[in-house]
Amino acid sequence: MLRSWAVLLLGVLLLASCGGGGVPENPLLTSGEDPPLPTAPPEDPPAEPPIPDLTILFVSGHQGLLDGAPSLSYLHESYGPKIVADLESSGYTVAVGYYADHPSETNAGGYVDLVSDMKLVRDEWVAGRASPTRVIVIAHSHGGVWATAAIREVPSLPIRLQVALDHSSYGWGTVGHTGHDAVMGGDPRDEYIINTSVSCSSDLGSWSDTSNEYDLEDVVFPNVVEALEVQSGQPVVFLEPYDEKWNARLDGSLTGLSCYWSNTTHNETREANGTTYPVVINWIRERLALD
Repeated sequence: MLRSWAVLLLGVLLLASCGGGGVPENPLLTSGEDPPLPTAPPEDPPAEPPIPDLTILFVSGHQGLLDGAPSLSYLHESYGPKIVADLESSGYTVAVGYYADHPSETNAGGYVDLVSDMKLVRDEWVAGRASPTRVIVIAHSHGGVWATAAIREVPSLPIRLQVALDHSSYGWGTVGHTGHDAVMGGDPRDEYIINTSVSCSSDLGSWSDTSNEYDLEDVVFPNVVEALEVQSGQPVVFLEPYDEKWNARLDGSLTGLSCYWSNTTHNETREANGTTYPVVINWIRERLALD
């Protein structure tokens, strides 16, 4: 859920004063005409309520259950607080939402809440604003499937930055996601055919599937301005890594896309004290500084 923000409403009290002495004679008036009424000065437009500079939506992969209820997103416990603290230390105001790939799509903090909060941010902090909040989506593992589906579902919300931390739909059909497919628009595996052979421009030797079948989480949608993909390179089984394909746009291009092969473990890519974190936070800072 998004952290609530207090909205400060600014009112303007206009004070007017006038001197005595009556209306001076106007030589241009003919006898019997009323003097012209004074013209009121134009009012200043009302000030926009303050909003956060950045809205960051963190989506983790699988979570356990505590006392029958979903536990907090693991990004809430590690990666998220450090990113928020680092950006706030740079002078940004930040609103945060945490979500996780829970067993039920109706659980608090799941896919339904993510989409709902995206629409709320669009309506309250983006639409019609001269200086809208800049939205950043950061997701890991199966959470990347949820996050990408939500970005697709709310195409009218501009995503300034998307960070894909070893996105994967590996094992999607064996871990209780059957009911989720209808909510998200179908099975995410091999959902798109993109006729391209593009790969990571800074590929340092990672293994990548070269077929034209793309899982949902391997597609960057038009409402995303820029995206960073991190691949760990860790194999799951049969030497196939968690994220087996570099991301691409629907038209097969790499416009606005960056990539990083960490050559680490799947879980390291989302750890606040890992070697991947400095790459991610520096990429975010560099892009925001260009705005």
